[in-house]
Amino acid sequence: MTKATTVNEIKLRQLDEALCACCSVPTAHAAWNKELAIAFSGGLDSRFLAFAARMFGYSVTLLHVHGPHVSPHESAFARTWADRHNLPFKRLFLNPLDDARIAANDELRCYFCKKRLFDELLRLSAPLPLCDGTHASDTSAYRPGRKALRELGIYSPLEMAGFQKDDIRRIGADIGLDIPWQKARPCLLTRFPYGICADVPLLNALAGAEENMAKLMESCSRDAGIPHGGEPDFRLRIQTVTPFGADVELHVREQRKSFTQSESFSKKCRHLMNSIPLLRLQAIRHMGNLSGYFDRSRRS
Repeated sequence: MTKATTVNEIKLRQLDEALCACCSVPTAHAAWNKELAIAFSGGLDSRFLAFAARMFGYSVTLLHVHGPHVSPHESAFARTWADRHNLPFKRLFLNPLDDARIAANDELRCYFCKKRLFDELLRLSAPLPLCDGTHASDTSAYRPGRKALRELGIYSPLEMAGFQKDDIRRIGADIGLDIPWQKARPCLLTRFPYGICADVPLLNALAGAEENMAKLMESCSRDAGIPHGGEPDFRLRIQTVTPFGADVELHVREQRKSFTQSESFSKKCRHLMNSIPLLRLQAIRHMGNLSGYFDRSRRS
């Protein structure tokens, strides 16, 4: 038995204990039952949690929120993954912009959005305990939504078991989870600077532009011989909004520089963006860390 295997087994046992604790809280349904619901985006963290929970013998129901803040492509992927793994899947439509506190897009947007979203999911999941994919690495970033989860009593088994993002990728690969290298794709509202309000047409334009950009990145990555090129490694971020649309920047991870700094790639990007209504590409920027661009002066 290798050292890595031993560490993985210990971490999995800790996760099983955390899941057991989530299901051990007495409810009207049962004093204890191996049934739970998971807020499921289709991203790596919620997929890993669902995959591991079922491996441990839990009955898992996946709850997916869709709306203008979520790419239709990502919602379709979430549904396909659930079907492929024979896991019950329920969809809930929610437009967060219907809530003026979220639409205002200030620094507490994520708190109000999580509060609204998980309040609805709690009703949908009852009487099962509701879990999410928050993990220990999230505690080091600006995550106002975590406060809403605590207030609502949402369980975060990965955080409870001390799982870091690297643990999820490593152990996911070890236990057979598909796409353990999957990149994070936060909701489309995170593409807007604080103080600039989103609307549904702009969100739809961003979703379409990012889906097309992902295809372009996949093609260029494959041509450059970069593995896992199909996994998006970029963000399109709003810089300014006018009555006629929005100026955006393409933010690309440094590791993609081998092809994204070329004039050929720049021309392809501009040609693509010229076909997208409402959005105008202003610049292509490379950065080491794509996450939390508008939160870098803040800490949770």
